Amino acid sequence: MYQVLLSSLWFLGCSDKEAEDTGPPQEEVQTDHPICNALDLPTRPYDSTGPQMFRRHQPAGDFSVPLRDGSTWTLSEKWTGCENYIFLPHWFSISPEKPETYWSTGVLDLLIESDLNVHYFFVPARTSQEDADALGAQMEEWIEEAMLGLTENQAKWWRDRLHVVGASSSDISGLLGDGFASSVGSYGFGIDREQKIRTLGYFPHVSGYSNSLASAGEWPYENRLFAAAYEAIYFNFEAERQIRLDAIDATEVPVFGGDVIEQFEDGTLALPDAQTMSTFDTMEIDIRMECPDKDKAEIGNCGAWDYLAHMWLYDDAN
Repeated sequence: MYQVLLSSLWFLGCSDKEAEDTGPPQEEVQTDHPICNALDLPTRPYDSTGPQMFRRHQPAGDFSVPLRDGSTWTLSEKWTGCENYIFLPHWFSISPEKPETYWSTGVLDLLIESDLNVHYFFVPARTSQEDADALGAQMEEWIEEAMLGLTENQAKWWRDRLHVVGASSSDISGLLGDGFASSVGSYGFGIDREQKIRTLGYFPHVSGYSNSLASAGEWPYENRLFAAAYEAIYFNFEAERQIRLDAIDATEVPVFGGDVIEQFEDGTLALPDAQTMSTFDTMEIDIRMECPDKDKAEIGNCGAWDYLAHMWLYDDAN
């Protein structure tokens, strides 16, 4: 029985006047970073007060990562304010029948599925330096193979956003090492455009359905590297939704306020009177289900992906 944290479900209404300009105010779209300008995305400054602690949805403190090319990547130095960062461990196999790392399932497919404002870090997690070197060298080969399927400009863009970590996570101090040492980051983690730590879900994909796995009574879907792209796509959705909400003077009516529930839960939303409602032309309903325990991994902590949320409209008290 899983518990689910209903962090927000609210009614949002826009009047006719508000709906005339649903874009963000001019100051919101101004950027001060060339990458964000190129992507036409707003930026936000780096927050240097982030704590040195790995916890879901907490601001990410500064940290550095050694890369195989001999350079060091530091969050505060590389922060643009409009990009997402995804850290992927090596240790998931494709399936019980295929012990190879899921990294091998196609870097090009990952890039095809990805939004442009994401960086990927391939992390040899909790392994020996010898194995980290071997994994890193293999990952570099897979990246080079992917570059052959891109145009020159595309390849240049993605080379700057694919990072092969040069040491085992257990030998890296700070947030990255702490993340992979904890159960919270065991499936990998991300840092979104608000500089918050985000944990990742599972990597099986319906395109990886295997008859032999199904016949053996195993989970029938193989892991696919490109499934990691969907994490940053969702981070972008959240960021863009918040920008839009900040740009309008909406009426918000909370229904749930961060309650932890099990199985079924009902909430009641009382809409304004008819005269007030006549001044609105839009109603949106938003629900976000989170994992109750921020210090545990998502698997076994969060609700299943197929939870249902229904809304019923009653036109009178009966």
